[in-house]
Amino acid sequence: LENFFNFTSNPRDMLSSRSTRWIKYGALILMVAQNSAFVLVMRFSRKQQDVSNASHGATYNISMVVTLQELFKLILCFAILAAQHRSIHAALSPLRKPKELVRISVPAACFTLQNNVLYIALSNLDPLLFQITYQVKTLLTALLSVRMLGRSFGRFQ
Repeated sequence: LENFFNFTSNPRDMLSSRSTRWIKYGALILMVAQNSAFVLVMRFSRKQQDVSNASHGATYNISMVVTLQELFKLILCFAILAAQHRSIHAALSPLRKPKELVRISVPAACFTLQNNVLYIALSNLDPLLFQITYQVKTLLTALLSVRMLGRSFGRFQ
């Protein structure tokens, strides 16, 4: 039980243990809020589009929204890499290596396709049902990684 609460005899270690715990729980709370807000905001925007579409005929393209999301993330990641390495050249170096480029682009393409499908699913499903099925993917990923990759997970993983 002592290891569970990370008690130590050194006050400095205890302080870092407490701050680590706050970071863990803070990150958990932010992730729950982000996932909940993601579904609600996306659903609201799709419903607003349906309402404005009926009166004005104006719509937004789901693929364009996803493309702009990915472009924003790409720019942000390059900016962070350039700041870390203090060089734009170093941030762009993975793009000059074909093997690295494939390792980056294949998951990015799959993620972009997934986001397009998420918008379509949320347009057609109730938000609660969508959220439940959206969270099942985490469980399914864990089960498939155990089955296909031979990995093992602990009780709290």
